[in-house]
Order: sequence, then structure tokens, then C-alpha cells
Amino acid sequence: MPETKVALEFETRHFTVSLDENLLRIDLKGSLKNEIEEALENKPILKETFGSILSLFAPLHVRLSDIESVNVDKARRVKIELSHR
Repeated sequence: MPETKVALEFETRHFTVSLDENLLRIDLKGSLKNEIEEALENKPILKETFGSILSLFAPLHVRLSDIESVNVDKARRVKIELSHR
């Protein structure tokens, strides 16, 4: 898969968000997901299973084609609605 240029990227204390022409990536820092993956690093089958389960609840790499809408509320929180494929 060819590398794409990052169009937008910003970092906070808790996460990094990057946007390229095809993908929105949200990389959490110190999150429970990362802690679980690190703890299960020596057991690839468990890591793969738990990673898949966690990604159902919090997809962190989202194809732009899967995004149905994006809204910002009065508190400036962003809500991204994904298609249910």
C-alpha cells in the first residue's frame, strides 16, 4: 500500500489525530487498549482477538468512505457517525 501525504495532524496530551486522503487515524496515548495490547504482546492470538474486540467499540483507523457525517456540538465535541457495514 503506497504512503499518502498527511493533510492534517494534531497532537494533544491524550491522542494524536492524522488525516490523509483516505484515512482518519486516532492514536491514543496511554490508553487501556494500548496497555492491554502491551500486556498480551507475547501471546499473538490473544492480542489479535482482543485488538479486534476493542476495535469494534473504538475504531481508531477509519476509512473516509465509511464516515456518514461529522457534527460539532455546542461544547465543541466532535461526533463522527460511521456506516454500519
